[in-house]
Amino acid sequence: MDLPPLSAGKEDIEILAKAFLKESNRNVGKEVHRFSAPVMAAFLTHDWPGNIRELQNIIEYSDNMENSDTISLRTLYRKLKVQ
Repeated sequence: MDLPPLSAGKEDIEILAKAFLKESNRNVGKEVHRFSAPVMAAFLTHDWPGNIRELQNIIEYSDNMENSDTISLRTLYRKLKVQ
């Protein structure tokens, strides 16, 4: 099976991100409900060399580290290398 890289399917990133966040919330018992606009913009411009697994890992990390109901760049910047 040939899976295209995540960077080739940018329109799927938001859908996948929301699904991964919902799954992570269930697993860790948190209620982080959304991504800030700058986070989603960073997701859409990232190259995703690790493909879907990288996106999932970054969201799980951010869910664990976030102290509010919204994933922010402050939480994300170490993993995604955003400014």
